[in-house]
Amino acid sequence: MEFESNNDLSRDIAYTKSDLPPLLDDYVRVVHITSPQNAAKIIDNGLDYERQGMAMSSARAWSNPEDVQYGSTDPRFNILGQKVVVMDIPNNEWKLHNDVTRSPGRISAYRVVGVIDIEKVK
Repeated sequence: MEFESNNDLSRDIAYTKSDLPPLLDDYVRVVHITSPQNAAKIIDNGLDYERQGMAMSSARAWSNPEDVQYGSTDPRFNILGQKVVVMDIPNNEWKLHNDVTRSPGRISAYRVVGVIDIEKVK
């Protein structure tokens, strides 16, 4: 199920796992599981984690593309119909998002590369 977004940013967003771009060297692939409505807002405005202090409180990151989990074993997030917002971020920028004393509180919408259906994680 796709959803509409008022996104006026000029970039491609993948809506299936097979359409995700390859992960670049020295980047991490970040996933954030949320509702379809919130996923559309993240495409437009970026991921706001300011109240959580650092990005890892609401997202997970992998540097090896083969290890990325597009779902969760946590039953609070493993809900049919949820979306996985996929962001590719340079590793040095990702480190800043996880430094609670310096984190900017938002990952730019330009980092979003995909919004895909949640996968069952074993």
